Amino acid sequence: MKTIARVLATLTVLGLASCSVVTSTAPLGDGPHVVRAEDWDGTWLLGNGATCTVRVVDGEAGVLEAVVVADENGQLESHTLKVHLRDHGDWTFASIQGLIGEDAYVWSRLYRDDEQVILWAPDAEHFADLVAVGELPGQVQGDGDDVELQPLRAEQLSSLQGGLDRGLFKWEQPIAMIRLNRNTKW
Repeated sequence: MKTIARVLATLTVLGLASCSVVTSTAPLGDGPHVVRAEDWDGTWLLGNGATCTVRVVDGEAGVLEAVVVADENGQLESHTLKVHLRDHGDWTFASIQGLIGEDAYVWSRLYRDDEQVILWAPDAEHFADLVAVGELPGQVQGDGDDVELQPLRAEQLSSLQGGLDRGLFKWEQPIAMIRLNRNTKW
C-alpha cells in the first residue's frame, strides 16, 4: 500500500518525501473551473509509472473523477478520487476529495497546458505560520505538521497568489501529469 499512497500523494501534490499536508474543509476557489470532457477525459501518466484515468463528472461544476493505478509489489492497486477544479482570478486550484476523508480536501495550485497538467503543493510549514498568526482561518494539527484551512475569503485567496515571493508553495518541486490518450467511453 505504500506505493499507492506515494502515488496518491504525488497526485495530490503532497510530494514523495513530505509527510505534512495542507487540507481545507471546502474546495479552494471562488467558483467552478468549467471543463469539457474532450479536454480532460483520458489516461494520464504520473511519476513512478503510475497512471490516472480521468473523466469529467460535472463539467459546469468543474468536477472530475480520477482513478489512480500503481504497482504495489507486483500487484496493481487502485484508488478513486473526486477532484474539484475551482478558480480565483487567473489561478486554478485542484481540491481532491476522498484521500483523507470525505470532509477533507487536499489541494494544490494547478496549471494546464494542452496535454500536460502541472501541480504545486502548498508548503505546510508556511501555512502553519499563517494560521498561527491569524492571517488564514484554520488550525494546525498533530505535531504542528498538518494544517486544516477553513473556507477562504476572496482577499485571502488573493494573498495566496503572492505565494511565489512568500514561499507558500513548493514551486521548485512541481508534479507533472501528461495525457497518454483520450478515453471517451468508460
